[in-house]
Amino acid sequence: MACAALAAAFAALLPDVRALDEYRPALPSVVVDRHGRPIGEFASERRQLVALASLPAHVVHAFLAAEDEDFYEHPGIDADALLRAAWANLRGGRIVQGGSTITQQLAKMLFLGPERTLWRKAREAGLALQIEQRLGKDEILEIYLNHIYLGSGAYGVAAAARTYFDRDAAELTLGEAALLAGLPKAPSKLSPLVNPAGAEERRRWVLGRMGELGFVPADVLAAALAEPPRLHPAQPSEAFLASAYFVEEVRQALIERLGSEAVLRGGLRIETPLDLDLQRRAARAVRAGLEASQRRTERRGAPGAGTGLPGPQGALVALEVGSGEVLAWVGGYDFTANRFDRACQARRQPGSAFKTFAYGAALERGFPADTLVYDVQFEAKNRQLAGGFWRPRNSGNQLRGPVPLAEAFARSLNNASIRLANDVGVARIVDFARRAGIQSELPHDLGIVLGTAEVTPLELTTAYATFARGGRYAPPRFVRRVLDRSGATLLEDLALCDQEPAPGATGVSSVDAYLVTHLLGETVRNWYGTGHAAARLGPALAGKTGSTNENRDAWFVGYSPAVAAGVWVGRDDRAPMGRSESGTRAALPIWVDFMEAALAAYPSPRFARPEGVLFASHDAETGSRIVTRQAVPGWVPIASGRRTRSATVAELPPALDPLAAPMLGGAALPAVAAPPPAPE
Repeated sequence: MACAALAAAFAALLPDVRALDEYRPALPSVVVDRHGRPIGEFASERRQLVALASLPAHVVHAFLAAEDEDFYEHPGIDADALLRAAWANLRGGRIVQGGSTITQQLAKMLFLGPERTLWRKAREAGLALQIEQRLGKDEILEIYLNHIYLGSGAYGVAAAARTYFDRDAAELTLGEAALLAGLPKAPSKLSPLVNPAGAEERRRWVLGRMGELGFVPADVLAAALAEPPRLHPAQPSEAFLASAYFVEEVRQALIERLGSEAVLRGGLRIETPLDLDLQRRAARAVRAGLEASQRRTERRGAPGAGTGLPGPQGALVALEVGSGEVLAWVGGYDFTANRFDRACQARRQPGSAFKTFAYGAALERGFPADTLVYDVQFEAKNRQLAGGFWRPRNSGNQLRGPVPLAEAFARSLNNASIRLANDVGVARIVDFARRAGIQSELPHDLGIVLGTAEVTPLELTTAYATFARGGRYAPPRFVRRVLDRSGATLLEDLALCDQEPAPGATGVSSVDAYLVTHLLGETVRNWYGTGHAAARLGPALAGKTGSTNENRDAWFVGYSPAVAAGVWVGRDDRAPMGRSESGTRAALPIWVDFMEAALAAYPSPRFARPEGVLFASHDAETGSRIVTRQAVPGWVPIASGRRTRSATVAELPPALDPLAAPMLGGAALPAVAAPPPAPE
């Protein structure tokens, strides 16, 4: 009676082994692309579950020989082994030998700590007896083989087989199985990646025990002893490396929403819209483009060349236009070397790529694409500048006088753009940019038209995608669904990188989006456009280059009817990249390389023309405007029923005033002192 009471009291002090009925070990969470292909993994314990029945007999025999030869005979504890261990511990005056069965080891792993005390050993034995009463031998062994730590971050035989030999557990040879079975004694110290000699010595001991127990014929044993297994450590897959920047953004966002326990140990399935084929192409395009930029820089002896300073970095973001889902994402040259994600963390000046919003605001206010704007030197007082005046410069130091608005945009003429912005008003430009999706702080001065604000590649690409989408703003979507290990949905349709809809991002009208797309298309279609190198990909493309002073930043952002993509190139230290590294030279080739694959994967013949768009031209004889509802090549799209405005000229000296001295055929204006080079 007293013994039964003591046993009951002792049992009450033990953890509840009923938890084994729903054994849920820590499992990696897997990230997959839109087609279900793995692109990443999150784990605190690298483990893959494997059924005992799928393992070769020699794998099971190796662990039994090494850890518990009488596993299938004892009730959970081995009395003889415990007596031997007790005697050794008594002689040593401390715990020097365990004598634990596989069941006891499992009890310690699942319910107890690693402390080496007699009380822990007693609880371990009690738990082992309870586990054996609750589970069958095969169930216990299967849990053990899936749970045991085997060094180098691998938990369970399946993960260890992949870690050391890059193969499935079902394919393990006898020699490989013996090596793994020798690791539980001291997994960190005996890991063959850390201690090859120690691991081999232990492997030979395991094989010897297998021979003594009759698990292996003599000839097979001799062959295994004669040929140590070759290690083939698993390497990160090419898909994982290519997608690393994107996967890291997903990891951080999901930990914030679900917690690290769920993400790192919960065995989640994270379904993303990324297209692995396009992701691979994007990663290759960025690397090739940056390497080409570095070679040009070294040839020209630009600042930083040959000094050991870091080379140019880059980013590429691609979105599916209709949904806003991320198709490709590259945050730099090499994630393993530098984890700073330039796609959504680097805020850089967009240069002329921001002119799209200034011209979009002008179109919205009623300036048609064929209205004349004046590329004449603009001058404004500015006490902070030398000489007290701001005199922006055109790339190439050339002033073109009166030019059609669309041509001024395609050529990226700074002075014409500033004069147009002065007519439209900075407040309208800021408002238009906000509605398209620009969230960063914007300066309220004319410098905004030259791209003095700082934005991220993700932000700028998202705003351009608004125009491709017919004016509807959509935040970029990173995650379609997150499923738990049972298949239940935890989260759906996530926008990450702080790109949830921001106040003011309400989009623009479909008519104005179409008019902006026309301007961006002129930049690609016309030989003088800064994006003309993309014209070879097809007619249904729109985009804009951007460069900043001394080519510290180079951009190309554009879209087809189906895919929007943005590319940025620059140095992390903001040093100049060299005179050749403009948006046209450094960023556009990367964009073209990527979009060649994107257009093949996501074809779309043309941009849809919304209701309310007419086409206009001028009669050659009368000069009057002709308007039709039919699309006519060479005619400009205009908004139906909108009052048409004309650009004006402010604060021009009389000799340079095109209204006072009319020009014919775009003749050059009187000579102006040539300013130093400027961004496009």
